[in-house]
Amino acid sequence: MSTITQVINDGQITISDDNGNSEILGCASGDFSYSALTPDGKATVAVGSRGSFCALRKGERVPVTGSFSLFTSNPNSDFAKLANGTTAGTISTAVVVGDLHCVDLEFDFTYLAETRQMIFDDVHMVADGSEGDPSTTSYSWTGYGRVRIIDAVGTTTPITGL
Repeated sequence: MSTITQVINDGQITISDDNGNSEILGCASGDFSYSALTPDGKATVAVGSRGSFCALRKGERVPVTGSFSLFTSNPNSDFAKLANGTTAGTISTAVVVGDLHCVDLEFDFTYLAETRQMIFDDVHMVADGSEGDPSTTSYSWTGYGRVRIIDAVGTTTPITGL
């Protein structure tokens, strides 16, 4: 395990579809976040009986959620088009399970020779904009597929899977 602390200058966000299209987010604010990353991607079901727990079980699958924002330079950028499914020839990463446009989202952080990755599959993204100095676009996302973490030596740890 590395002892090097990650800072916002180290991160990069990339999205990709199932047709080889990919875009790197430019002008990111450095506020990437995720939540509900649970072991095996399952909710906890606590079964109680007369004031005591009699069972703790894995329940339904819980999608990972998150957000990030960027300083808006072009609301119709190639990144936004791919996120919205309007890139020419785009194919959703979730096409085999429905008609919701999804992409794979990769968060890389690099410092000197150490690189780590978090990969979220089948992510649906929703954008919100705000005018100001500077204007910003915020993306909220929900990941319905696998989550993998790849450490500095290349070891892949699957967190959730379908």
